[in-house]
Amino acid sequence: MGERERRGGGHERTRPPAHRHRPFLSQDADYRDIKDIKTVGRGVGLWGDMVITLSSGDKVELRAVPQFMEMRDYVLARRDALVGAPAKA
Repeated sequence: MGERERRGGGHERTRPPAHRHRPFLSQDADYRDIKDIKTVGRGVGLWGDMVITLSSGDKVELRAVPQFMEMRDYVLARRDALVGAPAKA
C-alpha cells in the first residue's frame, strides 16, 4: 500500500487551520487605555505594522499602516496629553 492510499487517496477534505488569535470584535478604545505601541517597518519604511497594547492586556494589531511612525508619535502624544504625562523627546 502506497503513501497516498494510507492517507485516504488525497481526496479527503481538510479543515482550514484555526485562527491563532481571537476573532476581531469591534470596540472603541480610549487614548488613555493605551499602554504601549510597538512598530515594525515594512516596504523600505514606507509603511509598517503596529501592535497597540492596552492597559487591560489586550492587543490591537494594525498591518500595512502608511506613515506608521508619524501615527505612533501622534497616538502617544494624544495619550500623554490626556493622561498628563510629559511627552517623550
